[in-house]
Amino acid sequence: MRRYFEPEPSWLRVLLRSALAYGLLPDLLMNLIARYLGVSHTLANLDYLALGILIPWLPWWLGLPALALTLIADLAMTVAPTYQFDLSKVLETTQELFNLAPSFVLPIVAVVLLGSTALAGLMLRLRAPGAARVRESSCALLLTLLVLGADLALSPNLLTGMDRAVTSVNVAGSPGAFILRELRHQLGNSQPLTLSPAPERASAPIVAGLAQQQLPPKLVLVVVESWGWFKDERARALITAPLTQLAAQRPDLRLELGETLFQGSTVNGELRELCGLRSSSIRLPDPRIQLDHCLPHQLAALGYHSVAMHGYRGSMFNRLHWYPQLGFTERLFDRELLTRLGRESRCGATFPGVCDGDVPALIGRQLDDPAHARQFVYWLSLNAHLPIYESQDPRAAVDCSQSPTTAGDEQECRLAKLHHLLMQSLAEMMARRHDTALVVVGDHAPAFVAGTRREQLSPDHVPHAVLWPNTAVGPHAAAPAR
Repeated sequence: MRRYFEPEPSWLRVLLRSALAYGLLPDLLMNLIARYLGVSHTLANLDYLALGILIPWLPWWLGLPALALTLIADLAMTVAPTYQFDLSKVLETTQELFNLAPSFVLPIVAVVLLGSTALAGLMLRLRAPGAARVRESSCALLLTLLVLGADLALSPNLLTGMDRAVTSVNVAGSPGAFILRELRHQLGNSQPLTLSPAPERASAPIVAGLAQQQLPPKLVLVVVESWGWFKDERARALITAPLTQLAAQRPDLRLELGETLFQGSTVNGELRELCGLRSSSIRLPDPRIQLDHCLPHQLAALGYHSVAMHGYRGSMFNRLHWYPQLGFTERLFDRELLTRLGRESRCGATFPGVCDGDVPALIGRQLDDPAHARQFVYWLSLNAHLPIYESQDPRAAVDCSQSPTTAGDEQECRLAKLHHLLMQSLAEMMARRHDTALVVVGDHAPAFVAGTRREQLSPDHVPHAVLWPNTAVGPHAAAPAR
């Protein structure tokens, strides 16, 4: 009975405990995560403070999951930029979690759920014990108003003027409000769409050949997962060495190495190269995006048979449904490719699918099909999704000591090995061909979590390589190397 007569905590104590529970603890943690990832984060999350106003009036079994969900939303918005996703794409890509390998995604989900629940429980325990509901809610409301005032006074905003900000860092933000707005757009089918021509595309030589109706009979376009533009020239040369060696041995082939501007994730890279489009939407098919001018449709008018290959399931990003709209008459995903390969051989941790080192041989067989004199084969590679394990493909072997970038980091070395293996397999496929043009380009920079690793790569350009027969329209039509 004595606890009923204990004096109520002072206003100052309640204010300090509320600031610790709903401000300092979660915001400090998220800002440390953001600093490690090399991304920006607001100094304060208004969602925690808003919950601080409500939680004194809620039972614990509602307050705990509310805080945990708020922590998960904040974490998702913090991590998204490292995977080349615009923040508005967080909800669009959430359902793709079901396409990930369970052995990879389930431990991550378990850690996130347990960690957020434990932190939410700690936040509840940090509240001032014995404080009246009105006093606790009032302190949380006061903190909310103070943070909002600081944001208006110091951060860029429309009310006080974008050019009058004291700091470029946003003091306050609300991931919850952002997610609710995006959810309303998606449920109401009113997701804003930004659509414009891609300023650069590595497939420009094919486009130029279309305009002149002068193309080799066999065309291969490869979009390489996570092939980023290393700032160290030696690291870039390490990866493209097989193509460089082939071009040196084949005077009938011209090789151009350069870089291409990228924006967004893998689907954005596909639209850039196949359709010359820069789109804010990655949920295809989208009736607002016209796909009848994409390369497969245009090449069909010249008699080309178009085939799309991808070593993972077609349900990933709905490719099974929008690849036909691009004009591909054949679509070969993991099951079809493994059937053609004749064995169950899979690589990759996040997306276990057909090994990239095996696909170029299948491309070669497709090009040799006598039923189609003219062919366009498109391949989206797979295995370079991070993280990469050493045992992923034993054929991936290269001397990483040739570049300080790859010599000093195991993940960057493994990534270079996989990309080198892909280039080696493509070079072997091209070795005996005199009627085939090859265009290889990265989709986006690799999604390294650590900011120090991403500093080794260009934030807005990916490499490309073009091997073109001397008798046809050549790489001079591509975007110039920088």
